[in-house]
Amino acid sequence: MRKIVPILMMSLLFLTACANNTAVAYLTIDGKLTDASEVASKGQMEASGTLTWEGQAENDSSNVIFTIDSSTVIVNEAGQAVKSSDLENGENFKAIFSNGAKLVAPAPGTVSVPATKIIVEN
Repeated sequence: MRKIVPILMMSLLFLTACANNTAVAYLTIDGKLTDASEVASKGQMEASGTLTWEGQAENDSSNVIFTIDSSTVIVNEAGQAVKSSDLENGENFKAIFSNGAKLVAPAPGTVSVPATKIIVEN
């Protein structure tokens, strides 16, 4: 019994540490929608904002075109679902992209994969 208790305690500590490990999104855009006119037809939008690669933010703002698809989750700050047709020019948002996303030049750059999540900010 004395040998089992320390092993259980170590296992519990290990599992707790693993559960608290939050992954950093590979690429995020935190900015403002500048052109949401093609969301309905092409699933594309243009934005101006700060790019963050694996937790490291760039120093200046970038213009970026990115796509959304049926797997993209769009929510407001309260966590309520938002339709893509409700997105408007000038809205602040944060878009999150999966690991392996690439930014293709020229400016405005195009993100190579659809956003996985968009959070509309007030």
